[in-house]
Formats: sequence, C-alpha cells, structure tokens
Amino acid sequence: CNGPLAWSVVLLHCSLVFHNVFHTANLFIHLSPALLTLSMHWQPDRLNLAWPGMFTTGKDDMSFFQSWKMGVGAYLCWWVPYTLWLFLHGIGLKAKGYDTIFACNVKIFKLDKMLAPAGIKGDFAIAVVYQLIHLTLNCAAPCWPYFCWHYEWVHTCFCIFLFLIAAYN
Repeated sequence: CNGPLAWSVVLLHCSLVFHNVFHTANLFIHLSPALLTLSMHWQPDRLNLAWPGMFTTGKDDMSFFQSWKMGVGAYLCWWVPYTLWLFLHGIGLKAKGYDTIFACNVKIFKLDKMLAPAGIKGDFAIAVVYQLIHLTLNCAAPCWPYFCWHYEWVHTCFCIFLFLIAAYN
C-alpha cells in the first residue's frame, strides 16, 4: 500500500481534479490504501473502538528483508502472469485498435524513441525492457513501506507529500 501503489501517485502524475471522474478515481485507487494503512496502523485504539475485534493491529518486529520479501512476493504474483499475457497477447492489441497500459506508457514516456539509440526496436523488445524496468522499480519500492511501518512521522509526511503532489498535478 505504501510501496509501488503509493509511488504511482508521483510516477503516473495522479491529479486531484474533482470535476474529472477519471482523475478522481485514479487518485483514489492509488492514494487511499496509503491513507488507510496510516489510520489503521497508527490509530489502533480508534480502529478497535469502531470495529471491535475485526482487525489485528499489533506492531511486530518484522525485519527489513521479511518486509521486502512480502512486498516483492505479492508483486510477482501480478508481474509473472501480466508479463506472459503482454508477450503472448497484449503487444498485438495496439495494431487491432485497442489501448493497453503498456502502449499508453510507451507513448507517454516515449520509450520507443528513448530506446532506439541503444538498438532496441520493435514492440517485443520494448516490452521486454519495459517489464524489466517495471520489475526493477517494483523490487526497489517495497523498501519504503518498512520505514512507514516503523516511523509514524515518515508515514504521515509521505501521505501529505502524495496529497500535495496530486494537488499540484
């Protein structure tokens, strides 16, 4: 919640635009889990008062590596099937007139133009690089939630930062 999903507010330029359903929904999807974990983790008494016995809120002494491993493990449960789908089916959808998040990101970040000088051309080669970049960033992103879990001020400042970025965008 405070790793790749939350950092997507910054990387995907999520915006706080009340009159646009797409922008509002996009921001809600990416920001609300970070706000939810902030309130659930750091206000367990209020949570248990509202919903007695519904949630386990004990603080544990999970190591940095255990925390990272859980985040990467959950991410890989999505990444492996999506990568297979993208390589086997998703790449060809653009030619059929369908849009995918891959095609959209290639266009937004101009990956085809950025990778061309390195000799990386063609949809499949770009998809491989795209997925490797995605994997690298999302293996680094679970490092951050460990600090949000152990330090309330880090978690609070991070949520405020995300909200301000969204308001600025």
